[in-house]
Parts: sequence; C-alpha cells; structure tokens
Amino acid sequence: MSQMSPGSSALSPAVRFGLFVTLSSFTPQAVRFAESKATLRLIDGDELVRLTLQHYEQLDSRYKGLIPLRHVYIPEAIEEADQ
Repeated sequence: MSQMSPGSSALSPAVRFGLFVTLSSFTPQAVRFAESKATLRLIDGDELVRLTLQHYEQLDSRYKGLIPLRHVYIPEAIEEADQ
C-alpha cells in the first residue's frame, strides 16, 4: 500500500477540496496536516461506519445492495419494582 505525502499532487493548488478515506486511522502527522488545510477532510474507519449508519436510509438502492444492513431488535429484561 502506498502512502501519500503532504507534497503529493493530490493536494495541488488546482484542487478545490480533498477527501481521504481509510478503513483504519490516520497518523497524528496526517491529522495535524489536514487540520492546517481548510479544504481537506479525513474520514477514518470509525467515522465512515458512523456516517454509513447515519445516512443509510438515504442511500440509493444499488449501494444498499452492496452494504445490506437491517435493523435488529434485542429485547431487554424488565426489572420489576419492589412491592
């Protein structure tokens, strides 16, 4: 797997917005670099899962077919009050 350095062409002045997505996490250096760029956004694995779950219902059906999720309900035990 290759790594992109801060001087890579993906972040050239002609680029208006940058988005890097990983299923893992970013190094502290990458996070600091992204924080110094107003037009660069990093999405790590945890945020990707959160965003997917948050916006799943709005996804086109072809993408839902690639990520078939369904609601699962797990009942909780009801604690009885002392009488």
